Amino acid sequence: MGKSQRTKGQRGEREACKLLREIFPRACRHLEFQIQEAEEGRDIDNTGDFAIQVKVGQQVPKKPYDFIEQIRDDYDSIPVVMMKRDRKRWLVEMYADDFIEMLMSMKKEGII
Repeated sequence: MGKSQRTKGQRGEREACKLLREIFPRACRHLEFQIQEAEEGRDIDNTGDFAIQVKVGQQVPKKPYDFIEQIRDDYDSIPVVMMKRDRKRWLVEMYADDFIEMLMSMKKEGII
């Protein structure tokens, strides 16, 4: 991976954090030396039950299953991929059963 790709990835992670801070005020990029989060496939820390991976660039979302499967799901977290193609809006990918469970929880709490 070239320097410009790394820079674009870091910029995308910062942008994703900014979007998430309304819900997760402490959301931030994990740094390279934080090995556990990297092993889990997390790009963003302090996001509650969500393990979030960020993908940006022209190749997104050509291989969505490859991206979500990079997130280890044995940590009792909900794997989510936030992705953005160049000059496009953000997309979010998650497993349907996690999405339905989240909606059911929101319904039970009277949010929807």
